Amino acid sequence: MTTTLPPESQPGQPPKKKSNATIVNMVLDSCTFVAFILAMQPHGTGIPIHEWGSVALSFAIILHLVLHWDWISGITRKLLSQLPTETRLGYLLNLIFYIDMTVIILSGLLISKSVLPALGLSVDEHAGPWRRLHGLSADAGIVILALHVAMHRKWIVNVFQRYVWGRLTGQAKAGR
Repeated sequence: MTTTLPPESQPGQPPKKKSNATIVNMVLDSCTFVAFILAMQPHGTGIPIHEWGSVALSFAIILHLVLHWDWISGITRKLLSQLPTETRLGYLLNLIFYIDMTVIILSGLLISKSVLPALGLSVDEHAGPWRRLHGLSADAGIVILALHVAMHRKWIVNVFQRYVWGRLTGQAKAGR
């Protein structure tokens, strides 16, 4: 009696888990990117959609951090040892992005006109400094996001070609 190995266990077959993780990352990152761009247009979407969409974006960011926790903790442990310059720069940029997104989210909540009142909390009518901090950190977020996308451009192009364009054109290659 011969037993057949599952496809992910057969020699020459890529592990299924890896491609599933890549697809999850691609979908989550794409949705997060689009949500961030939409959140940057409060006059176009309206304040309620801007604020509630940003709350949803906050959860997407947390999920992104959870999915990448192994990388974050691994690089943090190795930070004082030898690492490639690109890895160090990526880590630093991600840390700056995390801090900036935290400032954007917290300052946004402090000036909220939709989310806080819906939760029964009052809004400070003298939120000028928080409003300025929110605007400055959001503007910085665009620049940081552009740098983040630029650093990951090869991954983005490869994943798009393999999982989107390759599937649309029927040119997806197994084990690539």
